[in-house]
Amino acid sequence: LTISMGTLPGFPLPVFVILSVVLSVLFYFKFREAKRSAAKPKTSKGEQPLSIEEKEGSSLGLIGDLDKVSTETVPLILLVPKSRREDLEKAQLAERLRSQFFIDYGVRLPEVLLRDGEGLDDNSIVLLINEIRVEQFTVYFDLM
Repeated sequence: LTISMGTLPGFPLPVFVILSVVLSVLFYFKFREAKRSAAKPKTSKGEQPLSIEEKEGSSLGLIGDLDKVSTETVPLILLVPKSRREDLEKAQLAERLRSQFFIDYGVRLPEVLLRDGEGLDDNSIVLLINEIRVEQFTVYFDLM
């Protein structure tokens, strides 16, 4: 690509040839380093190496026991009005959300925590992801 840029009228061909050589050398060394590091799996102290089975001709791997792999996600948190939290826990809102999300999208969410939201309106719910406020919803609880 860089050589073809150099062949355009007004562009200096020697500069683009040098750039293409430098980029090719960098690509070669990065590719070789990636190949070496893929051959040597790294494990940190106390962790067991994951068993990954690969089919020939496929770049996708399969983790042996996905349920035992620890995730680095912080659970989702729903801040609800203090007066509504007990009713929502009885209605199993968190479990219903996880179940419906799995049915709709095929993705298993981490545990959703219900917490009291200080200073929230009686019909508001706030969603926190990794303890960062993402969205505030208006929910009409009387219609549920």
